[in-house]
Amino acid sequence: MTSMTSMTSMTSMTSMTSMLDAMKMFLAVAESGTLSKVAWERTMAVSSVTRRIDGLEAELGVRLFHRSSRQLLLTDAGEKFRVSALQMVSDLEGVKAELSALQTDPHGLLTVTAPSGFGRRHVVPAAMRFLQLYPQIQLNLHLSDDLVDLAERRIDVAIRIGKLPDSDLVATKLAQYSRLACASPDYLARAGWPATPENLLKHNCLTIATPPLPAGWWSFAGTLGGSPLPVRGSFQSDDTESLLQAALHGIGIVHLASWLVGWLAS
Repeated sequence: MTSMTSMTSMTSMTSMTSMLDAMKMFLAVAESGTLSKVAWERTMAVSSVTRRIDGLEAELGVRLFHRSSRQLLLTDAGEKFRVSALQMVSDLEGVKAELSALQTDPHGLLTVTAPSGFGRRHVVPAAMRFLQLYPQIQLNLHLSDDLVDLAERRIDVAIRIGKLPDSDLVATKLAQYSRLACASPDYLARAGWPATPENLLKHNCLTIATPPLPAGWWSFAGTLGGSPLPVRGSFQSDDTESLLQAALHGIGIVHLASWLVGWLAS
């Protein structure tokens, strides 16, 4: 069922389109000075063109042309309306061109920021595929673990990991992730498998060098009430890629995000 609001909107749009068509017809007649020439150019009957002009004059409540058997001349009101009609038609064509451009392939500058490790491993490959699909886009990618002011840096898209602070920005959840305790087969062959989270206290755990620990590091449901285990190890770093490389070399156990280590299991 069509609502009354929709019907009113449709009627308004139809009336606006009819008015614009009539203005274009008026401008064509004003330029040529004859009805027959405009009718011939538009493959219309002269009577149809006449009705359009008559309808426009009735709508405006003024006579736009002095009519004779040979030609049509603009009245003073017609001259004034011609200036306005030219501007209105020009504005309409400009809007139509802008709307048409929106239907073409995306183009322009797109500025994106993402955390360093996640960006190198996941955003950069996706960005390369994106640019292949949309070659008219200029992509400006900033990889940094610093939380920058998005408005000040004119960032269009920001990819963040973890819980976001209160913000008036629009956020869309892309994926769920978890932290996984991982070690190389060589390390586990030497040191054994930890059967419980508490067993990690007896292992060489590779962790963040500078406190505080990020949310979820060395925390396990049902262990210490969810508080981080006080693990220790021979290697610490503020760079998660370095911790991953140390674990791959058999140095110890890491507790890293699934997006960082998941590819190793595939």
